[in-house]
Amino acid sequence: MVFQYPISEPMTSKIKYSVLIVSENNELRQSCQRLLTGSGWRVVCAENENEGLKRVRAQVPEPFSVAISGQTLSDSNKDTFLKQLFSLSPLTQRMIVIPSDKPEALIENINAGYIHA
Repeated sequence: MVFQYPISEPMTSKIKYSVLIVSENNELRQSCQRLLTGSGWRVVCAENENEGLKRVRAQVPEPFSVAISGQTLSDSNKDTFLKQLFSLSPLTQRMIVIPSDKPEALIENINAGYIHA
């Protein structure tokens, strides 16, 4: 059975959309959590990749609506989290937050096909 989100439902509906925020940056996590909680989202935060993947596994069978990764990954692990997230939860929209001085990281991740924005 594949879980599908009702695309036409506005945020004011009774459906509680959920977002996973994965970032080593505590300030980024807290800012996103305040903003999104205030807009009606159910927000789950994780400090690192492993914690984020544990949260994704615990969320089955109802996947997160969106996962936002603010991590700067090393070359050896740069797409491991996004690949595993895609494998575990293909319906979850995946976004990354990258410093403006690192456009090549954004391009690489888009080309790998593991993010939406």
